[in-house]
Amino acid sequence: MSSQSQGAPATSVWLPSGGGLYVWPSAGIVRVTGADAREFLQNMVTNDVSNLASGEGCYSAFLTNKGKVLADFLVLCEGDGFDLISFYAPVAPLLEGLGRLIVSEDVALEDLSGSKAVFSLQGVGIEAVLPPSPPEGESRGGGVEGGGSVWTTRLRLGSIEVEAIRFHRFGVPGVEVVVSRDRAEEALDALSRLVPGISPVGEAEFEGLRIEAGWPRYGVDMDATNLLVETGLEDYAVSFDKGCYVGQEFVTRILQRGQAARHLRRLKIAGAGQVRNGDSVFLQPTDPKPCGEVRSVAPLPGEAEWIALAYVTTRHEDLSRVLVGPSADRLREATVEPLPVFRYASPPRQ
Repeated sequence: MSSQSQGAPATSVWLPSGGGLYVWPSAGIVRVTGADAREFLQNMVTNDVSNLASGEGCYSAFLTNKGKVLADFLVLCEGDGFDLISFYAPVAPLLEGLGRLIVSEDVALEDLSGSKAVFSLQGVGIEAVLPPSPPEGESRGGGVEGGGSVWTTRLRLGSIEVEAIRFHRFGVPGVEVVVSRDRAEEALDALSRLVPGISPVGEAEFEGLRIEAGWPRYGVDMDATNLLVETGLEDYAVSFDKGCYVGQEFVTRILQRGQAARHLRRLKIAGAGQVRNGDSVFLQPTDPKPCGEVRSVAPLPGEAEWIALAYVTTRHEDLSRVLVGPSADRLREATVEPLPVFRYASPPRQ
């Protein structure tokens, strides 16, 4: 895995050869409906939703008025409304923040988290549930370089209807499946039969896949104290062609002036010893202060190496090597890579 321009690899060391099935433990869904839903969201979120047709989607974020991240989520156009699927960020701040900004608009917000379950299918063995590509030029959803766009289809699993969302964010073919929570176990059994080689993956494997792809996790790699432009989200969750949205002035100003003090980067750390969230990043062993901090970490299977996501100060972010450890006297070498590893494109304007 290397730079932003690299296409998606065929496989991952974190996945079984027939593909992996992961059950999201706390994914949340907010439904936005009403005559003004599209215009309202367009004025709230960071990506361009104005031209999404039903079944299309893009990744986006909701910010404070100072450009800090309150939530990141997948936006799906569903008929006359929209579903916001948050995989890590709690939906309560999203509901509260959007709710406060409804003044006279015809907009309703509904928390569907308790009634819906979300599964993630990842890997080369999942073609049986992968929605087919739309004809060239027809999709306006946010795409991943080399991997197609974000769009959905209805899939019948016996008597169960699920929503299958094509979303290649981890560098391998990916589908998110949304189903009524009371049919979740039946849907899991049906998916296992439909994709015979697929195997369940646990939290550790899924975290490794996420870190390998350079995808930040809300609550670990970012929260409401982080500027969006520190996290890498601006590369796939922001449209720079749309009009104003909450926090847009700060995002634009910081990017134009290059004032972000730090950026999230992916590290590969040598040595089999434990690496922990909160470990420091140093330029030299003699430096009095660290130039960064480790957030997400995972050991590479079968290797005496770790991968991590870490914040590195802007003046050092272009370095290819740094040192990582709990203190300046316990350091190991690490290579540095920019984020995102796989770049998303904003929906083009019509």
